[in-house]
Amino acid sequence: WEFNEWRKKQCQKKSALWIAGCCALVAIIVAISVGATRGGRSNTDDAQGAGTGTEGGTGTGGTGTGGTGGGTGGGTGVTNVTPAQQFLQEIDLLPASTQTDMSDTNSPAYKALQWIESDAAFDDLSDPQTQLDLQQRFSLANVFYAMGGDQWGNVDGWLEDGDVCTWNAITCGADGNVDNNGRKLQDNGKVVKIELNRMNVNGQIPPEIVLLQDLEELIMFENQISGVLPSELYNIPSLQILDLYDNDIEGSISPDIGQLQNLVALYLGKNRLDLTLPIELFSITSLEALWINDMNRLEEMPVGQDLP
Repeated sequence: WEFNEWRKKQCQKKSALWIAGCCALVAIIVAISVGATRGGRSNTDDAQGAGTGTEGGTGTGGTGTGGTGGGTGGGTGVTNVTPAQQFLQEIDLLPASTQTDMSDTNSPAYKALQWIESDAAFDDLSDPQTQLDLQQRFSLANVFYAMGGDQWGNVDGWLEDGDVCTWNAITCGADGNVDNNGRKLQDNGKVVKIELNRMNVNGQIPPEIVLLQDLEELIMFENQISGVLPSELYNIPSLQILDLYDNDIEGSISPDIGQLQNLVALYLGKNRLDLTLPIELFSITSLEALWINDMNRLEEMPVGQDLP
């Protein structure tokens, strides 16, 4: 009996030791597995942080919370501004709407800028003549894209590499050059006249027309021009002739027209202008010709105003 009890106790001890050993072995295996997993994740995070952190350094996003944050911020933080775009943005007369439109892929301003930037000649804008050329080309390209230039009757020279002064319907000043009325035009290759008559011109006059600060004559009669007259049109002090007769222009003439103190002739008949002519119009002492017949509400023209 005593021998059987002793054998029973020995078996119980061996079983307990065996169970304890198995548990210890399982614990060691689990610990190794968990450590390996944590180590792998740590290495992965370090690699991601290092990889995307480099990308983060290339942008204004700099670093972020964690490598991925820094990389995402940096990847979208850089906007390349070309010399041409920077120059245009620094022009005081550039309409505020143009600043936004230059990023809108569907806008005339965006298309005009893309055309400008395709010309390596505008990578260096240190020369004043190159600056003038860029400004005039950008303005005229906006006219082309905004007013259906691809449907005009004659677009010889437009959006080509040649001097804008060689484009069809564009006249530039030159020493001794005079127009049909005997007025002396300006020199230095500045655009002084746009004459797009009966050429299927449509759409609205773009605000970028204001960049042609030496423009003296804007003649676009008998077309399909629509919309309202842009306020920027009244900020071209050199303007002498504005002939938009027989179009589809609506709205009213702004009192700002009084700023055009060199205006000689104004032809706005046969449009859809619904207005009372602003009294400021009659403060222009240089005005010689005013053709407004066929306008709506013509009877509201101020009474007792004698033209010079």
